Amino acid sequence: MSMTNFIISAPLIWFMEMCYFGNILSSCHMTAFKYNRLMILSLVFLTIHILQRELTVIKAQSQLTNVEQAKRKDISKLKALSPSIETSERYYTLVGEAFFRIKQYKKAEKYFVEALKFTSSPYVYKRLSDCHGKAGNKEKCIECLEAISYIKPHHLWPKVLLMRRSDHFGDTTSALHYATSILNTPLKIPSKTASAYRYEAIMYMRSHHINSK
Repeated sequence: MSMTNFIISAPLIWFMEMCYFGNILSSCHMTAFKYNRLMILSLVFLTIHILQRELTVIKAQSQLTNVEQAKRKDISKLKALSPSIETSERYYTLVGEAFFRIKQYKKAEKYFVEALKFTSSPYVYKRLSDCHGKAGNKEKCIECLEAISYIKPHHLWPKVLLMRRSDHFGDTTSALHYATSILNTPLKIPSKTASAYRYEAIMYMRSHHINSK
């Protein structure tokens, strides 16, 4: 569970516990002082439990702060955390990233796929797309990038990646389609990066003798 999930879910869990112990209070005539003390203790234990899980993942993440640390021993340490954080997308993403850094793309793919069961992070989709790209799997590679474009419809960078990947796989028709989409996407906030993306799309279209407005 991430810190964001904790912040969102803790009040709900707290409310449910209050309702549960409120029934106990009414049935056994517990004093208000004892009830409040019990509520505080339960919240403290809940907080400690979730923070322990969070700190465990953060500690593992710190082991992968540079490429040289992404060796088998670090992957083994991350795998050892599985029983306690097996429903955390961060665990699967970290292990997938570790395998990706040492160019074991097939194993990395497996963990990124698992991570997507718990998240719709564009980063995970991007990494999974890279794995499929390394394996020469055009359909799945493009599918992952399309998912990012769907999640972020007003962002240009997913469309740029789609254009580049399509061109890489020799699909000029699709690449030109994405180039056109880049130019037709309205910009909420103009930036140098957005201008560079548009320029890249224009130049790609011109290289194939297609006029762009």
